[in-house]
Formats: sequence, structure tokens, C-alpha cells
Amino acid sequence: MALESLKCPECGGSVVLDNDQEYGFCKYCGTKVQNTNFAKIKISGEIKFDYSEELKNLYSLARRAKYNNNVTQAIRYYDQILVKDPNNWEPNFYIAYFNVYNSSFNNIDSCAMSLANNINSIIFMVKENEIKAQEKTRIMNEINSRINSLGTKYYNIANSYYNSLPPQSKTYYLQQLLNDCSGIAQLFYAFGDAVYQHFQNIYGVSIAAPSWASGINYQKLTISYKKNKYQDEQKMIFYANKVRMFNPYYALPATKKGCYVATSIYGSYDCNEVWVLRRYRDYHLDTNYFGKLFIKAYYKISPTIVKYFGDYKLFKKIGRKYLDKFVIKLKEKGYSDKPYNDKY
Repeated sequence: MALESLKCPECGGSVVLDNDQEYGFCKYCGTKVQNTNFAKIKISGEIKFDYSEELKNLYSLARRAKYNNNVTQAIRYYDQILVKDPNNWEPNFYIAYFNVYNSSFNNIDSCAMSLANNINSIIFMVKENEIKAQEKTRIMNEINSRINSLGTKYYNIANSYYNSLPPQSKTYYLQQLLNDCSGIAQLFYAFGDAVYQHFQNIYGVSIAAPSWASGINYQKLTISYKKNKYQDEQKMIFYANKVRMFNPYYALPATKKGCYVATSIYGSYDCNEVWVLRRYRDYHLDTNYFGKLFIKAYYKISPTIVKYFGDYKLFKKIGRKYLDKFVIKLKEKGYSDKPYNDKY
């Protein structure tokens, strides 16, 4: 065992310590002397450093800054942690997270994509971390909460800025709003994919499926503004099918139209009767001139009808009586009552 020869800071006397001793006392004046080489531990000829005490302090400071949303300090402390603890999920996630936290309307899409590109490796680090399952669940819930709050923050910034613009400027900035929503959607898709890839069914119901569903909700905001909807629709259908692995009754939210009266009467946009009516709307009414006129008039007046009469039991009772008969006739004609994704 090697010896360290140190000098007492008080009297200048010689103090000899083993290199694995953290401190000793001067035999001449009794002063406590710190072994400055204590952090160096020789293992098989290699020198490794024990940063445990320093890391403990840095994590404490970083988490305090994180809790207070002090972005600058959090990044500074997590940067220092990353040098000494590079394989830990926490500095990797929060450096990526806080680097894109304060985004503006014009760069939300790129910031969201930046975090999306890092999320897979971060979730892999959580998986490989040798900790109890309960602690992994806590970590996953923490990341999930941060991703959700960031998505909401991004959308509120983008939507508020866009709505504050004068009418003549909105057309110019519309594409940026669509890009922002698409970037947010991709962040949720990537997060759900990473969770499912590394944990399979463990967090499928609680994290992966809701994350995919959130991605769909943000992407659907862009659909009605696009001329070529096919790729977006196919992507939404793809992720809807992934959601259904954990929620078999999940159906894509409406991207343009809603059966206001039918939904009010049956209590849900996604139920057997409304699925039949939505198919009838998309594959019969929407295929001819008069049917399209009816749809246009229906969606203009039905919100008002529901607003004033939707809460009345008599309205629902009478409405359901006639709709039930109509639904039965449609089913006899071959319209299915299975879960349905709107045509548009």
C-alpha cells in the first residue's frame, strides 16, 4: 500500500498517510490534514476517480435548479455531472430537455425534433440502469410528465403567437404553425416508440399508448390545412393501430367533421351507432351533390341545436328513437358498426 507524504498547513510538519486514507492528523500540532490524492484509487494499474461526494453535491444543486425551472443553472450543473457520470439518464435527459425548453414560435419544430432524436438513447439508459423496478417506474413517470408538459407548452406558445397575428400575416405564418404541430407530434411518437422498444408491455398502457395518442392529436391539427393528406393520414392510422395494442377500443379522433347531434344523443363520438352514421356520411352523403349540401347545412346548425337542447332528456329520448331505427336500416344495407377512422 503506497504512502503519501503531506505537509501540515499549520506548522509545516510532515504527515505520512496511506493513499487510501481520506485524512490524518499532524503529530506535531494536531491539525487535521486532508489527503488530496484520496480520490485516486489504483485498480489493476489504472487510475480511477471517486467522484461520489462531488456528484452528490452537483445532483443536489442540479435538481434544485430543475425544480425551480432555472434553465441556465440546471444546464450548467448537469453539464458538470455528465463529464463524471456520462451513462446516467438524468444529465443526458435534462441537458437535452432544458436546451430546448425556452423555444420561440419559429424554432419549436426543430427543438421538438432535437429532443425526439435523443429520447431513444435516454430511455435505453433507464432500462440498463441497475435499480429496482419501482425506481425505474418513478423515473419513467418523471420523463413522461416532462414530455407532456413540454408538448403542452410548445403548443400554447405556437397557438398563442399565431392567434395574436393580424389576419394578413396569418397566411404567411400558417406553415410554421403546422411545422410546430408536426414537430410536437413527432416528439410524442418517438417517446412512445422508445418506451415500447425498451420496455415492451411494462409501460404500454400507462405511457407508450397515451404518448402515441397525444402524437395523433397534435398531428390531426394539421390535416385540414393540407392538400395532400395521405401520408399524414397513414401515419395517424399506423399509430392508432399501435395504441390499439393496449386499448382495443381506441378510434382516431375526428380531423374535420363531428356528428354533433348523434354524439350528443349516444354520449360518444366512438360508439357502434355513431360509427354506422359516420360511414353513411363519408361513403354515401359525401359522394353526391345534395348529400354534400346536407352535410354542410348539418354542421352549420347542429352545434346550435346541441347547445340549446343537448342536455334535455326528452331531446335525447326522441332523437334516439328515430336514430336507432335509421341505424338498423343502414346496418341492413351493409354499413358496419365496428370501430371506424373518418375518411377525412
